[in-house]
Amino acid sequence: MNENLKVFFAAFLVSLPFWWGANLAQENLEDFLFWSRMADSPELLLAQAAQEESLAKQKPIRNRQVEEPFFEAESVISVFVDKEGQDRVLFAKNIDRPLPLASITKLMTALVVLEYYDLESSETARLLYSMLIASDNDAAGDLAEIVGKDAFLELMNYEAQKLGLSNTHFFNPSGLDLESEKSPELSDKINYSTTEDLVKLARYISEEHPLVWEISSITAFEGSVTTNELLQEFPKIIGGKTGKTDRAKECLLLVLKPKVGRGQVVNVILSSNDRFGDMRKLVEWVNSAYRW
Repeated sequence: MNENLKVFFAAFLVSLPFWWGANLAQENLEDFLFWSRMADSPELLLAQAAQEESLAKQKPIRNRQVEEPFFEAESVISVFVDKEGQDRVLFAKNIDRPLPLASITKLMTALVVLEYYDLESSETARLLYSMLIASDNDAAGDLAEIVGKDAFLELMNYEAQKLGLSNTHFFNPSGLDLESEKSPELSDKINYSTTEDLVKLARYISEEHPLVWEISSITAFEGSVTTNELLQEFPKIIGGKTGKTDRAKECLLLVLKPKVGRGQVVNVILSSNDRFGDMRKLVEWVNSAYRW
């Protein structure tokens, strides 16, 4: 290295702190001048605050550079519910189409139990945990038999009507397909709902019975092992319910924390060939297709 280059690099290194300091001083000066203008003009401060509040209310903001995904599932929905309870549909496919919901039924079964039963009974609590964690069909049936199956189904459909689930009906407390081959007259008696209705149900559970989500997010309890393989994959999961029968195919409802901020995201997939794969795709798309 010749002498001139040595002098140049030495001068450059010596000047770095000065330039860093100058840039920092410039930023501090700009901040000072900005807030000085704000202090001198309350109207400007209020306008700035109103603009920021308006922007916050618009979030999440759709990033149109991210294309909508394709789902083979019959019905898919994703809804963001903010901290004030206002909702916004982020993705929708056939959300008003009635479809079999399989073991997602058990969310309504749990709601009825929490609304009408005494949970001080250890046996009732055990059945509730087994039903929500391991999707135990016998536990759902045993819970219904406490008051009688017919009476329990009346309560399930009464609660559905009360919540405005206009495209939802229950014929059993578990969500199992009925044995239509042995009883042809029961072939059409299958629990059904829409992804739109199930979002309403999930919102009510979040507001009134969050214990359902707390239980459903447990991976294992006294021999009951979860049917939801996404629990340890997505740490933002609040709760949810799986479902799978021949007629319903694969179903999944998840309630998650949003990517940023407060509120909830409710995702529902019905009639899928790959519920977990579809849900992964939906969660990842929502996080990338919206600015939070």
